[in-house]
Amino acid sequence: MVLVVYFDMRLYYSSDYDNCGQNDVETLSKEDQWSCGMSMINMDTWRFAHDHAGKLWWKVGIGLLGPTMLIHIPFYGASDDTMGILSIIIIVIQLVFLIGSIFPTEKSLKNNFNEDGTKR
Repeated sequence: MVLVVYFDMRLYYSSDYDNCGQNDVETLSKEDQWSCGMSMINMDTWRFAHDHAGKLWWKVGIGLLGPTMLIHIPFYGASDDTMGILSIIIIVIQLVFLIGSIFPTEKSLKNNFNEDGTKR
C-alpha cells in the first residue's frame, strides 16, 4: 500500500512539482502539499520534504512487502471474513508507517534548513 501511495503521489504531483517557480508554494492547492511545519516555508523546503518523504515511503514499502506477504500464508484458504479482517489490520499497520513518516521528514527539514527556510 505504501508503494502504491508513493507512485500515485509521484504521478499526480509531478505536473505541479515541475511547473512551480522558486517561491510558488502559495500557488499550490492544499491537497498538493506536504503541509506540515517547515515544508510550507518556501519551494526549497517543499521539494526537500516531498523528496525525503518519497524516499522514506519507498524504503518502508519495500520493507513491509515481505512481512505483508508472509502474514497471508497461514491464512491461505481462510474464510472471506477472516481475510477481510486480516487485510484491514495490515492496512492500518501500513497507514501507521505512512503517517509516521511525518516525524522523520520534519526532523530532517530542521536538520537541513534554518527557521527562515534557508539551507544550512
